[in-house]
Amino acid sequence: MAKEQIVAGLDLGTHEIKCVLSVEGDDGQTSVIGTGSAPAAGIANGAVCDQAKLVESIQAAVREASLMAGCKIGEVLLSISGRHLETFNSDGMVELRGPVVTDDDIRAVQRMARAVKIPAENEVLHVVPQAYVLDGEPLDSPVGMKGVRLEVDAHVVLGKRALVTALEKCCKRARLKVVDVLLAPLVQAECLLKPEARDLGVVLVDIGADTTELAVFRGGQIVYSSTLGIGGDVVTLDLTEMLETPRAEAELLKQTHGRVGTGVANDETIELLGVGGRKRREIAKARVCAIIEARVEELFTYVREDLEVAGFVERLPGGIVLTGGGSRLNGMVEVAERVLEMPAAIGEPKAVAGLVEVVRHPRYATATGLTLWGIRGRGQGCYSARIEGARRGVRRWLPWRE
Repeated sequence: MAKEQIVAGLDLGTHEIKCVLSVEGDDGQTSVIGTGSAPAAGIANGAVCDQAKLVESIQAAVREASLMAGCKIGEVLLSISGRHLETFNSDGMVELRGPVVTDDDIRAVQRMARAVKIPAENEVLHVVPQAYVLDGEPLDSPVGMKGVRLEVDAHVVLGKRALVTALEKCCKRARLKVVDVLLAPLVQAECLLKPEARDLGVVLVDIGADTTELAVFRGGQIVYSSTLGIGGDVVTLDLTEMLETPRAEAELLKQTHGRVGTGVANDETIELLGVGGRKRREIAKARVCAIIEARVEELFTYVREDLEVAGFVERLPGGIVLTGGGSRLNGMVEVAERVLEMPAAIGEPKAVAGLVEVVRHPRYATATGLTLWGIRGRGQGCYSARIEGARRGVRRWLPWRE
């Protein structure tokens, strides 16, 4: 059997750790060959709070994916998200060292784009090129072109050094080498967004447990990203308090009976667990859904306000694509379209084969996107603090399977 190049993506979520393994076939098709998940422990709001517990969760998810794929994994691409991240657009300019643009020139101009003053506790995770300009002429790929002056517009991602280091230490303790750390929405776009939508203008909204991540793409590249401090957990907390029910049951209510928009009959009821020795009781399903919908509308209002401040709300013909565990509530698309006044859809993985039915769930979008990023060699065009001096693309680092 021919060798298959395996790429491993690891997503450290607040409630769940996900691992996806993919390979690229001779026909160029990417196939998912292994998935694994485990309840998250030792991590909150993107930060490590108990290394030992997080290491165990990582090992469990990776072990499950490895057993399914029939291989051992020693290196991973790691996603990062959370309120500690900062992103902004920057530009850089260099004079060419020779008659034509080389890879060294590309790295040099990206270093100039990240040469901005940042707080001491932050580090540049990566610089994603949006557009190059060679002697005043825009170019997608200037390498090999003759010229004198090279410029770049880029999206810069910063993270708290201590938090990123703590995540990498946990992976190391789990016997995993972190090849690169990547912004979650950036890699989600690899499997959820169509090229034409990325060209026209589209916003990817990842509704997680603690936060909601936004990323705007135009001209095929990421042009804006931000993190909102509201996620699916606020719905659970509202149900817990307003219905006076345990949090575990509130989460179950949300997942099994939760609906927003229309479609709930007034006479439908739900039986709730009694608390403090009280008997089980019935409650109108419409009340449960009203509590959920109020928070969902609030979330999308925050999304709209963020896009308005950034100047994008009127410039997104591709609409909104929803992902993340919080996007699975029935009626989310309807409410998103009503509040944001643009077309919306739930993101589904594209350009992948293999275990498609498993990774179709939005919770796997980040880990699957990481593997696509690695297989497509996206890292070769982006500055990364971890791979800058390697002189080789991410694809050539990763494990193989006979």
